[in-house]
Amino acid sequence: MYNRDNSTMNYQIGQIKFPIIILLGGVFGVGKTTLSYNLSRLLGIKQRTSVGVISKTLQYLYPGKKSIRTLDNLERNECDYKTFLKQSHLMCSIVNYIMRIAHDDGVDYIIDGVQLLPTFIKFRKNVLYLFLKCSSAKN
Repeated sequence: MYNRDNSTMNYQIGQIKFPIIILLGGVFGVGKTTLSYNLSRLLGIKQRTSVGVISKTLQYLYPGKKSIRTLDNLERNECDYKTFLKQSHLMCSIVNYIMRIAHDDGVDYIIDGVQLLPTFIKFRKNVLYLFLKCSSAKN
């Protein structure tokens, strides 16, 4: 659908009736944030955030809440399944809210770090999911 010509990419993105929302997921260190930054520059998307930023913001706003402090541990399997579900629902409610506001305001948006959340994400209008994986190089 896209070629390497930026003007063509921007034109094609501009033809989408609703704003595009890009969700990036993948294992730690695979390059989600780097890809988010590069996509935002390449496609002219000015709004982007990450689940990590949302988590840190919640921890700042609610410093005494143990349930908020465990958000960083979800990916590292340092919490039980019940806590994982609770935190996933919390993060997804925030991600869904951001996506709904972006869509309603007609703003393109990129959110990275959603690798643990896809089954909980309810908002589906013009959402592009990109899940990155690492593979070992073979000689």
